[in-house]
Amino acid sequence: MRSLCDRVSGGAGVIALIGLLVGGPVIAEPQTDAVGRISYGTTDPAPGTAICSGVLVAPDLVLTAAHCVGADPSQIRFAAGLSEGQARAWAQGSAVLSLPLNPRQRASTDAIAALAYDLAVVRLATPLTDVMPLSLTSFDPTAEMLLQGYRRDRPDRVHLDASCLGTEIIEGVLALSCPVVSGLSGAPLLIRMEHSPEWRVVAVVVAQARGDGVPRSFAAVPGPDLLARLAEATAGHY
Repeated sequence: MRSLCDRVSGGAGVIALIGLLVGGPVIAEPQTDAVGRISYGTTDPAPGTAICSGVLVAPDLVLTAAHCVGADPSQIRFAAGLSEGQARAWAQGSAVLSLPLNPRQRASTDAIAALAYDLAVVRLATPLTDVMPLSLTSFDPTAEMLLQGYRRDRPDRVHLDASCLGTEIIEGVLALSCPVVSGLSGAPLLIRMEHSPEWRVVAVVVAQARGDGVPRSFAAVPGPDLLARLAEATAGHY
């Protein structure tokens, strides 16, 4: 298994994605309908078909990993709140707001630093007005954490892991304690403060780590550039 994810080339491209390994505390029910599965060209992919995960951050904007997005965003199908084959809402992609690599990162030989730019926002053709988007927030190691997404071998079933903890931030990349396998590229790491009912997005899973130590995977933390793009994308739309 590769330590970094391959880039997609169209909806039918082969993706080395990441998903959750079985083991550790697992929660039975989805925690938020804003998290959904991304599939390509079909709303009913068979087990083993390339998929990703994503999270609704505005009625028509889905935050995911950039390598999950191919050349044709209309091939993207987002199933919000998918559980046991039933989705709260479906929508097709219409455009992609990628975060371009700056010259320093593009030429960088530091693979971990480059992961900070593996983020993209998919604009949906139809806003999902019945699903509550999630807000983004900064990392807080004292908060309750949860990884929510979809495994490639179980594309119709949400998988959650409360054992996935953020350990440190390295140049915009959050190191995670949980191992991951195919299916969770773009899955959000959610945090919730004590006595708060609201989950918020702190980072997006983008790669697994080499070896068996800690960290075991990595998530990209949305930085000021992406937050500015999100603000620009939502201005005047809602």
